[in-house]
Amino acid sequence: MQLLPAPALLPFIRHYLFIRHSFESVQKLRLFSDGSTGLVFSFNSLLQDDRGDRLPASFVYGQIREYKTVYASGITNLIIVVFQPYGMSSLLGIPASELSNQIVELDLILGTASRDLYQQLSDSTDVQSSKQQLDHFFKVLLKQATDRPQPLITAATQWIIQRNGCFTARELMQFTGYEQRQLERKFKEIIGVSPQKMGSIVRLHYFLKEVQQPQYKHGMTPAVYEAGYYDQAHLIREFRKLTGLTPSLYLKQQNRLAVNFLPSPD
Repeated sequence: MQLLPAPALLPFIRHYLFIRHSFESVQKLRLFSDGSTGLVFSFNSLLQDDRGDRLPASFVYGQIREYKTVYASGITNLIIVVFQPYGMSSLLGIPASELSNQIVELDLILGTASRDLYQQLSDSTDVQSSKQQLDHFFKVLLKQATDRPQPLITAATQWIIQRNGCFTARELMQFTGYEQRQLERKFKEIIGVSPQKMGSIVRLHYFLKEVQQPQYKHGMTPAVYEAGYYDQAHLIREFRKLTGLTPSLYLKQQNRLAVNFLPSPD
Protein backbone atom coordinates (compact mmCIF):
# COMPACT_ATOMS: atom_id res chain seq x y z
CA MET A 1 0.00 0.00 0.00
CA GLN A 2 1.23 3.48 -0.89
CA LEU A 3 0.22 6.66 0.92
CA LEU A 4 1.23 10.19 0.05
CA PRO A 5 2.88 12.32 2.76
CA ALA A 6 1.49 15.64 3.96
CA PRO A 7 1.56 18.30 1.19
CA ALA A 8 4.43 20.20 2.84
CA LEU A 9 6.59 17.07 2.54
CA LEU A 10 5.89 16.26 -1.12
CA PRO A 11 8.97 18.17 -2.38
CA PHE A 12 11.07 15.74 -0.32
CA ILE A 13 9.10 12.47 -0.05
CA ARG A 14 7.40 10.62 -2.93
CA HIS A 15 5.33 8.27 -0.79
CA TYR A 16 5.21 5.91 2.17
CA LEU A 17 5.14 2.24 1.25
CA PHE A 18 3.64 -0.35 3.60
CA ILE A 19 4.54 -3.99 2.92
CA ARG A 20 3.34 -6.95 4.94
CA HIS A 21 3.98 -10.48 3.75
CA SER A 22 4.36 -13.90 5.32
CA PHE A 23 7.03 -16.21 3.86
CA GLU A 24 6.87 -19.90 4.68
CA SER A 25 10.61 -20.28 4.18
CA VAL A 26 13.60 -18.04 3.58
CA GLN A 27 12.88 -15.98 0.46
CA LYS A 28 15.51 -14.38 -1.75
CA LEU A 29 14.42 -10.89 -2.82
CA ARG A 30 15.71 -8.63 -5.57
CA LEU A 31 15.85 -4.83 -5.08
CA PHE A 32 16.79 -2.49 -7.91
CA SER A 33 16.84 1.27 -8.35
CA ASP A 34 13.78 3.42 -8.96
CA GLY A 35 15.83 6.62 -8.90
CA SER A 36 15.01 7.33 -5.26
CA THR A 37 16.70 6.80 -1.93
CA GLY A 38 14.79 5.36 1.02
CA LEU A 39 14.41 4.80 4.71
CA VAL A 40 13.29 1.37 5.91
CA PHE A 41 11.64 0.34 9.17
CA SER A 42 11.55 -3.43 9.60
CA PHE A 43 9.32 -5.09 12.20
CA ASN A 44 8.82 -8.72 13.23
CA SER A 45 11.40 -10.69 11.23
CA LEU A 46 14.42 -8.61 10.14
CA LEU A 47 15.81 -8.66 6.62
CA GLN A 48 19.22 -10.21 5.95
CA ASP A 49 21.88 -9.22 3.44
CA ASP A 50 23.51 -11.51 0.90
CA ARG A 51 26.10 -12.59 3.51
CA GLY A 52 23.38 -13.75 5.91
CA ASP A 53 23.89 -10.83 8.33
CA ARG A 54 20.79 -9.17 9.75
CA LEU A 55 20.10 -5.67 8.51
CA PRO A 56 19.29 -3.02 11.15
CA ALA A 57 15.70 -2.62 12.26
CA SER A 58 15.78 0.86 10.71
CA PHE A 59 18.19 2.00 8.02
CA VAL A 60 18.60 4.36 5.09
CA TYR A 61 19.81 3.31 1.68
CA GLY A 62 21.38 5.57 -0.91
CA GLN A 63 21.03 5.45 -4.67
CA ILE A 64 21.33 1.84 -5.81
CA ARG A 65 23.97 1.63 -8.51
CA GLU A 66 23.56 -2.16 -8.88
CA TYR A 67 20.69 -4.40 -7.90
CA LYS A 68 20.84 -5.83 -4.39
CA THR A 69 19.83 -9.15 -2.88
CA VAL A 70 18.20 -9.43 0.54
CA TYR A 71 16.51 -12.32 2.33
CA ALA A 72 13.27 -12.43 4.29
CA SER A 73 11.51 -15.13 6.27
CA GLY A 74 8.39 -15.46 8.40
CA ILE A 75 6.22 -12.38 8.85
CA THR A 76 7.89 -9.48 7.07
CA ASN A 77 6.46 -6.11 8.00
CA LEU A 78 8.10 -3.08 6.37
CA ILE A 79 7.46 0.64 6.24
CA ILE A 80 9.54 2.35 3.56
CA VAL A 81 9.86 6.10 3.17
CA VAL A 82 10.59 6.65 -0.52
CA PHE A 83 12.28 10.02 -0.98
CA GLN A 84 12.30 12.28 -3.99
CA PRO A 85 15.64 11.82 -5.80
CA TYR A 86 16.98 14.95 -4.08
CA GLY A 87 14.90 14.66 -0.89
CA MET A 88 17.01 12.68 1.55
CA SER A 89 20.17 14.75 1.12
CA SER A 90 18.15 17.88 1.93
CA LEU A 91 16.29 16.48 4.95
CA LEU A 92 19.28 14.70 6.49
CA GLY A 93 21.94 17.18 5.42
CA ILE A 94 24.22 14.45 4.06
CA PRO A 95 25.67 14.60 0.53
CA ALA A 96 24.00 11.91 -1.53
CA SER A 97 27.39 10.79 -2.80
CA GLU A 98 28.29 9.61 0.73
CA LEU A 99 25.27 7.29 0.86
CA SER A 100 25.43 6.06 -2.74
CA ASN A 101 25.02 2.26 -2.82
CA GLN A 102 25.26 2.17 0.99
CA ILE A 103 23.00 0.89 3.76
CA VAL A 104 23.44 2.85 6.99
CA GLU A 105 21.73 2.29 10.34
CA LEU A 106 19.35 5.18 11.00
CA ASP A 107 20.48 5.53 14.63
CA LEU A 108 23.94 6.53 13.41
CA ILE A 109 22.37 9.48 11.59
CA LEU A 110 19.49 10.60 13.81
CA GLY A 111 20.23 8.96 17.16
CA THR A 112 17.53 8.88 19.85
CA ALA A 113 14.89 10.50 17.64
CA SER A 114 14.99 7.54 15.24
CA ARG A 115 14.60 5.04 18.09
CA ASP A 116 11.58 6.93 19.42
CA LEU A 117 9.97 6.96 15.98
CA TYR A 118 10.63 3.25 15.51
CA GLN A 119 8.89 2.49 18.82
CA GLN A 120 5.91 4.66 17.89
CA LEU A 121 5.55 2.90 14.55
CA SER A 122 5.94 -0.48 16.20
CA ASP A 123 3.08 0.36 18.59
CA SER A 124 0.87 1.77 15.83
CA THR A 125 -2.35 -0.14 15.13
CA ASP A 126 -3.04 0.94 11.51
CA VAL A 127 -1.39 2.55 8.50
CA GLN A 128 -3.17 5.89 8.90
CA SER A 129 -1.78 6.42 12.40
CA SER A 130 1.66 5.36 11.13
CA LYS A 131 1.36 7.92 8.34
CA GLN A 132 0.49 10.65 10.86
CA GLN A 133 3.52 9.74 12.98
CA LEU A 134 5.78 9.82 9.92
CA ASP A 135 4.35 13.15 8.78
CA HIS A 136 4.92 14.69 12.20
CA PHE A 137 8.48 13.36 12.40
CA PHE A 138 9.49 14.66 8.99
CA LYS A 139 7.80 18.03 9.49
CA VAL A 140 9.93 18.50 12.61
CA LEU A 141 13.01 17.35 10.67
CA LEU A 142 12.14 19.77 7.87
CA LYS A 143 12.06 22.72 10.29
CA GLN A 144 15.51 21.77 11.53
CA ALA A 145 16.99 21.19 8.07
CA THR A 146 19.47 23.77 6.87
CA ASP A 147 19.71 22.50 3.29
CA ARG A 148 17.03 22.83 0.63
CA PRO A 149 16.88 21.22 -2.81
CA GLN A 150 18.75 23.37 -5.31
CA PRO A 151 16.09 24.71 -7.72
CA LEU A 152 18.13 24.06 -10.84
CA ILE A 153 18.87 20.43 -9.96
CA THR A 154 15.24 19.92 -8.90
CA ALA A 155 14.08 21.36 -12.21
CA ALA A 156 16.61 19.28 -14.17
CA THR A 157 15.47 16.09 -12.45
CA GLN A 158 11.81 16.86 -13.16
CA TRP A 159 12.76 17.64 -16.77
CA ILE A 160 14.38 14.20 -17.09
CA ILE A 161 11.27 12.55 -15.62
CA GLN A 162 8.93 14.49 -17.92
CA ARG A 163 10.98 13.32 -20.90
CA ASN A 164 10.74 9.72 -19.63
CA GLY A 165 14.52 9.56 -19.37
CA CYS A 166 15.12 10.24 -23.07
CA PHE A 167 17.53 13.13 -23.66
CA THR A 168 21.03 13.95 -24.82
CA ALA A 169 23.77 15.53 -22.74
CA ARG A 170 23.62 18.60 -25.00
CA GLU A 171 19.87 19.01 -24.44
CA LEU A 172 20.34 18.88 -20.68
CA MET A 173 23.19 21.41 -20.85
CA GLN A 174 20.99 23.74 -22.89
CA PHE A 175 18.16 23.39 -20.38
CA THR A 176 20.32 24.06 -17.31
CA GLY A 177 23.09 26.30 -18.65
CA TYR A 178 25.63 24.04 -16.91
CA GLU A 179 28.54 22.24 -18.53
CA GLN A 180 28.42 18.45 -18.45
CA ARG A 181 31.09 18.10 -15.74
CA GLN A 182 29.29 20.63 -13.53
CA LEU A 183 26.02 18.76 -13.96
CA GLU A 184 27.57 15.40 -13.13
CA ARG A 185 29.22 16.83 -10.00
CA LYS A 186 25.98 18.47 -8.82
CA PHE A 187 23.86 15.40 -9.53
CA LYS A 188 26.21 13.06 -7.68
CA GLU A 189 26.36 15.42 -4.70
CA ILE A 190 22.60 16.03 -4.43
CA ILE A 191 21.04 12.93 -6.01
CA GLY A 192 23.79 10.31 -5.90
CA VAL A 193 23.97 9.35 -9.57
CA SER A 194 24.84 11.06 -12.83
CA PRO A 195 22.13 12.58 -15.06
CA GLN A 196 22.69 9.80 -17.62
CA LYS A 197 22.22 7.10 -14.96
CA MET A 198 19.06 8.82 -13.73
CA GLY A 199 17.80 8.91 -17.30
CA SER A 200 18.32 5.17 -17.78
CA ILE A 201 16.46 4.42 -14.53
CA VAL A 202 13.55 6.71 -15.43
CA ARG A 203 13.32 5.19 -18.93
CA LEU A 204 13.22 1.64 -17.55
CA HIS A 205 10.42 2.47 -15.11
CA TYR A 206 8.48 4.24 -17.84
CA PHE A 207 8.75 1.04 -19.90
CA LEU A 208 7.50 -1.04 -16.95
CA LYS A 209 4.51 1.25 -16.58
CA GLU A 210 3.72 1.25 -20.30
CA VAL A 211 4.14 -2.48 -20.95
CA GLN A 212 1.42 -3.31 -18.43
CA GLN A 213 -1.18 -1.22 -20.27
CA PRO A 214 -3.96 -3.25 -21.96
CA GLN A 215 -2.83 -2.32 -25.50
CA TYR A 216 0.46 -4.18 -24.96
CA LYS A 217 -0.98 -7.47 -23.71
CA HIS A 218 -0.17 -9.25 -27.01
CA GLY A 219 3.47 -8.20 -27.09
CA MET A 220 5.87 -5.70 -25.62
CA THR A 221 7.63 -4.60 -28.82
CA PRO A 222 5.58 -1.39 -29.27
CA ALA A 223 6.28 -0.46 -25.62
CA VAL A 224 10.02 -0.91 -26.27
CA TYR A 225 10.00 1.85 -28.89
CA GLU A 226 7.51 4.00 -26.96
CA ALA A 227 9.97 4.03 -24.02
CA GLY A 228 12.80 5.24 -26.26
CA TYR A 229 14.86 2.07 -26.70
CA TYR A 230 16.40 1.43 -30.12
CA ASP A 231 15.25 -2.18 -30.20
CA GLN A 232 14.62 -5.17 -27.91
CA ALA A 233 18.35 -5.91 -27.64
CA HIS A 234 18.91 -2.39 -26.31
CA LEU A 235 16.09 -2.86 -23.77
CA ILE A 236 17.36 -6.26 -22.61
CA ARG A 237 20.90 -4.96 -22.19
CA GLU A 238 19.76 -1.95 -20.10
CA PHE A 239 17.24 -4.05 -18.17
CA ARG A 240 19.84 -6.64 -17.18
CA LYS A 241 22.28 -3.93 -16.12
CA LEU A 242 19.77 -2.35 -13.71
CA THR A 243 17.81 -5.37 -12.48
CA GLY A 244 19.87 -8.48 -13.21
CA LEU A 245 16.79 -9.90 -14.98
CA THR A 246 15.38 -10.02 -18.49
CA PRO A 247 12.15 -8.08 -19.10
CA SER A 248 10.17 -11.28 -19.76
CA LEU A 249 11.42 -12.89 -16.55
CA TYR A 250 10.48 -9.80 -14.57
CA LEU A 251 7.00 -9.60 -16.11
CA LYS A 252 6.30 -13.26 -15.33
CA GLN A 253 6.82 -12.60 -11.62
CA GLN A 254 3.36 -12.15 -10.10
CA ASN A 255 4.28 -11.75 -6.42
CA ARG A 256 6.10 -8.42 -6.55
CA LEU A 257 6.17 -6.58 -3.21
CA ALA A 258 6.78 -3.32 -5.10
CA VAL A 259 7.73 -2.39 -8.67
CA ASN A 260 11.42 -2.66 -7.82
CA PHE A 261 11.25 -5.22 -4.99
CA LEU A 262 10.33 -8.80 -5.83
CA PRO A 263 11.12 -12.46 -5.16
CA SER A 264 14.23 -13.38 -7.10
CA PRO A 265 13.48 -15.97 -9.79
CA ASP A 266 17.02 -17.41 -9.73
